[in-house]
Amino acid sequence: MKKRLGEVRDLASPEISSKVTELKLELARERSINASGAKPENPGKIRKVRRKIAQMLTIMSEKTRKKGMQEKSMVKKHEVSA
Repeated sequence: MKKRLGEVRDLASPEISSKVTELKLELARERSINASGAKPENPGKIRKVRRKIAQMLTIMSEKTRKKGMQEKSMVKKHEVSA
């Protein structure tokens, strides 16, 4: 799951949401390996997965916020012209 943020921004919100779900499952798997006392393959993977989840959630909220701003501006334009 090595995607650049620009590629993630191009995805639709449902696709990003499904990727976040996949990453959360991967994070749970990594945490269970760590909790069982087994030596993890990559000790920094948990941090990377958490960071990727945060980045994707941030992109989703930015899209939602941007969509809301566009809708508000459309309402204001209609109010002024009416």
